[in-house]
Amino acid sequence: MCQVSFNIPEVVLANQRMDRATTEVFVRQMVAVAYYREKHETLDNCAEIARMSAGDFRALLSRMGVMTREEAMARLMDELEKGRRSGETDGYIPAERVRATLKARLAEKRL
Repeated sequence: MCQVSFNIPEVVLANQRMDRATTEVFVRQMVAVAYYREKHETLDNCAEIARMSAGDFRALLSRMGVMTREEAMARLMDELEKGRRSGETDGYIPAERVRATLKARLAEKRL
């Protein structure tokens, strides 16, 4: 286990009306979300960083507008199925197009 320590000026805590315990929870959650979104760490590992259950961490991601990988994959599969039903595709889409679509959807959700 790695422990990280840094100082936050008291004026920042006062401005945000946060005590030490609230600040620790906030920082843990933000670090966990960043690791999930930016570093592609697993949901379970990030939930552990945040000291939350996997379900609670999923809910946090949702509140923050971060799509889970499962949600992104489900959305992509839905789009593939819609394309198949409409006749736009026979169900085969080149891997590069799938990657580009998934990357765009994830970026869209982050904004």
